[in-house]
Amino acid sequence: MKSVVGMLVLCLTVGLVASPAPVQADTLTQLFIEKNVNPFDTIAIDSQFLSSVTISASNWIEGNPITYDNITYNYVASNSDPVTNLPFTLTFEVNTPFTFHFASFLGTSVVETAVANWTGSAWQIESSGNSLVVPLPGALLLLGAGLARLTAYARRRKTVI
Repeated sequence: MKSVVGMLVLCLTVGLVASPAPVQADTLTQLFIEKNVNPFDTIAIDSQFLSSVTISASNWIEGNPITYDNITYNYVASNSDPVTNLPFTLTFEVNTPFTFHFASFLGTSVVETAVANWTGSAWQIESSGNSLVVPLPGALLLLGAGLARLTAYARRRKTVI
């Protein structure tokens, strides 16, 4: 499934204001948050057009490039404990259109992939999550209560007839 917004949430920030390190005036720092997917322990980014990639969370260790689905991901970081939410920051040239690929993994299984296009003034993101939809505990409770009520009604109706 493709989604215009995808699973990546964008919070646009100007590099000179929000970046922890000084950046050039012609660069932009963009915060992405990978969340609302199944747990993952590795992220991979095709970063050939990016000036830098910074992960905001601790305990993430940079690794060697990997290839998945004919795409070589130059930036790879992993954590020993799977997470469901991870902020990371990208720095790039403002006026230069480019595309980068993103993937999150749990072990060797893909959790989500996304393609982000920077047009020079806006983002276009397509995501194809491989996450499973898990019913909320409340929904399961309501379903169970409804089934119990239907069973009781059917039994009562059967004994009355």
